[in-house]
Amino acid sequence: GDSLNEKDNLEEFLFHLKENCLLSVGIPFPILDKKSEKRILAERRQALLSKLESSENNEVIWMAAAVLIYQQVRNGTVAGDFSIRIVLNQLEKEKKISHTVGETIKKLSEAPSSTDLSLRRKVSLMGSAKNSKALATIASKLS
Repeated sequence: GDSLNEKDNLEEFLFHLKENCLLSVGIPFPILDKKSEKRILAERRQALLSKLESSENNEVIWMAAAVLIYQQVRNGTVAGDFSIRIVLNQLEKEKKISHTVGETIKKLSEAPSSTDLSLRRKVSLMGSAKNSKALATIASKLS
């Protein structure tokens, strides 16, 4: 009796993980159709933009900006501190964006308790750019 329930519970648990949890942490488990993928990326972008606009925490700001820019440049997503730090290092070398972008975000990431509102504002503006062209314009004006 109990082993059947345990198996059912395990299957339910695995189904729940596949359907709900893995995407939430940036692990794309099921293969999504283009429409679903686009919707999920748009929802994630909006959530990150809200975080970017409402936060005064340097770490939240630089991480949200790095993920937003990565999503824009690579059309993918990333989650988790370790992965986002790797993405930040990649942004500094990214050919599709100005070197200034990666440097500016890295500068904020290295100053977690900085009260430099100008630096925070620059990173927020870069992160909220609508596309690569807008990002290039922002970076050139802010450098």
